[in-house]
Amino acid sequence: MRIRSLSLTRFGPIAGARFAFEPGVTVVHGPNEAGKSSLHQAIETVLYGFSPANRELHPFAQWEDEDEVLELGATLERGDGTPVAVRRSLRTTPMISIAESEDELGSARRGNQALPGLEAQPRGLFRAVYSLTANDT
Repeated sequence: MRIRSLSLTRFGPIAGARFAFEPGVTVVHGPNEAGKSSLHQAIETVLYGFSPANRELHPFAQWEDEDEVLELGATLERGDGTPVAVRRSLRTTPMISIAESEDELGSARRGNQALPGLEAQPRGLFRAVYSLTANDT
């Protein structure tokens, strides 16, 4: 599954941002506190759900007002080229909406499971493979 774009409505220190990813390798760099780790956590959250799945315990909830919701979305592409739009939000419970396009995203349903097709790649493996830091090279 390829990430084509990522939209962070409210996700910790990043709000109102949209990122587009071209095919191939993407390198994210910047000074400390620029949002690199938050961006990586957003990608992981889109794919696997919120961790922890409780707004009061989620580390990025500290950036939000009490009434604000953590919310992010992405446009993905399956191996066969089929697009998938995903929106996740975390209020008191996690919510997810999945559709063929952003226009088709309907009302969200309760859920915090990994996206279909990621069963063979658990969250721990994702972190180990896609979380290289300068110290790992």
